[in-house]
Amino acid sequence: MRVPPGLSGPEASAWSQRQRLRFDAMRWTAAKLRPRAYGDHVQLDVNVSQQISIQAALEQANARVIEGFPYRQALADVSLSKSERAD
Repeated sequence: MRVPPGLSGPEASAWSQRQRLRFDAMRWTAAKLRPRAYGDHVQLDVNVSQQISIQAALEQANARVIEGFPYRQALADVSLSKSERAD
């Protein structure tokens, strides 16, 4: 980036910073308008050798539903203590 003639010292630095800010604003706008082309690219490394068992996940989910959520007992205890206070 060439500084225009006649600028030196703090003026040249301010001009350079202004140009950098303008460029960053254009880059940000391009990333928002066309994220596939100009947006941030995220690289995911997936371990292909790891297998996921859907059957095991469903069994764990069913076990959680059957057992109930742990906070249900805590809610029941709180409601009992409130009714005891009212009496």
